[in-house]
Amino acid sequence: MKRAERRRWHGCQRLIDIFVESEHGRLQSLKHLHIVGSERPHPYLYYQFGSTRLDPRIIWVPRKPVFENLEELHLVRVDCAELCAVEFLPPVSLFNLKVLKVEACYNWGNILLPSTLLQRLLNLEVLNCEKMDGSKFVFGYEEALLESKQVKLRKIELSYLPTVSLCEGHAPPAMFQNLQSLSITDCKLLQGSLFTSDGAQCLSQLNCLELHKCKRLERIVEASNKKIILPKLKKLTLGELPMFYEGSTFDIECPSLEHLNLSSLPTVSLGYAPSAMFQNLQSLYISNCKLLEGSLFTYDAALCLSQLNFLELHKCKRLERIVEASNKKVILPKLKKLTLSEVPKLYYGSATFDIVCPSLEKLSLTGCPPSQYMEVRKIDLFDLATVSICNGPSRLPPAVFQNLQSLSIEWCKLEGSLFTYDVAQCLSQLSSLKLKNCPQLKRIVEASNKKIILPELKQLSLWYLPMLYYESATFDVVCPSLEELHLWDCTKFSASSSDFHSRKQVRLGWWR
Repeated sequence: MKRAERRRWHGCQRLIDIFVESEHGRLQSLKHLHIVGSERPHPYLYYQFGSTRLDPRIIWVPRKPVFENLEELHLVRVDCAELCAVEFLPPVSLFNLKVLKVEACYNWGNILLPSTLLQRLLNLEVLNCEKMDGSKFVFGYEEALLESKQVKLRKIELSYLPTVSLCEGHAPPAMFQNLQSLSITDCKLLQGSLFTSDGAQCLSQLNCLELHKCKRLERIVEASNKKIILPKLKKLTLGELPMFYEGSTFDIECPSLEHLNLSSLPTVSLGYAPSAMFQNLQSLYISNCKLLEGSLFTYDAALCLSQLNFLELHKCKRLERIVEASNKKVILPKLKKLTLSEVPKLYYGSATFDIVCPSLEKLSLTGCPPSQYMEVRKIDLFDLATVSICNGPSRLPPAVFQNLQSLSIEWCKLEGSLFTYDVAQCLSQLSSLKLKNCPQLKRIVEASNKKIILPELKQLSLWYLPMLYYESATFDVVCPSLEELHLWDCTKFSASSSDFHSRKQVRLGWWR
């Protein structure tokens, strides 16, 4: 036990017990300690006027340094009423502690890092606190003022806390000078602004900020006429913040931002953000922002999206355009995946929707009209009110399909022919075609006296297409590489594998 560097201890009820064990030399070599205690309070403890008192007979302070080698400490359901005794620990105690994780501990106190603890943990880098019922502040004002210059905290994770503010009073700016990552989840009493403008000025190392389910939070930084720049912020996630003020998302500048995730915000507009904020953006996810309307990007902002490779939009029911109408072309050179789900007002007009995506590999549309994206390799369409993808006012140009390798269409209101003859001629790379539950579809390629060759098509799956029919005089599709043919409930489609003129042996799956 003396030489062990890791230990998981079940049944330790009081914080003071681990100090006793350490002084007796049984835990002196530990570097990682995980303690799981009991949910029942100690019988010596009682509550009076809302505060916890201790019987003086149980106070004990070690005479030798404790846990001088400990680097990581996890406390789960431990009675921490003796936390005040930490200030009396011998020098060097807990000096090397870098990670402190506390979950569902009781009698901790009003402040997560009081001065008695903070002055001992001068090398603390990671703080993770979860389900601490009595802690309303991370730092107290006086202790923060005294210790801020020495704090090395680089990562803070807070969840399910009654936290009202990061600091009791205004936090000294230097308190956050080393902070790299901050995640706050389900702190329902966290209100107003997360940072003062002075505090935000010191967030020069912050690279990740995640805020979820903070129902009273209104701003990241308090309203001010000062310019706030977070030079190293790469990931920003904001979700379920019903009081979040319109425009407060981007009253900060993040020139290094790479990943932006916005969900369930009352009001949001990327128009508030300076265009330069998007120059390093690689992924953008927006979900359930029902008041997001008009255009997602201005033309100037879209010109800065040279690094964007992932764009996903869900349940943005008022959004009409990805880029504002313009007579100029916008190229998104690295965009590989585009997912649009339940964006019913999004529309395409060839004269106004000039976005070119030469690297696009996958396009997924659910519950929204199709749009123009060039050189697609994979398209998944599901539950669309689409009459045709090749005809009418929303017609996609044939060049969209020239690199298409996989096409899957399910539960779409397709009528007539899936492809025009011009489009079918561009399907030279298509290797997989799956059509399912399109009851009005009659043909794969429109009737013509010309032969269509799909040289790379290997898999053809047709499921529940009761109107799809085959006639040898009009169905001139040759698939020399066909390997698999699956038919299910296509009562009018009587073609056999030999009708496709494959050079290979075709595996059949045939159901009526």
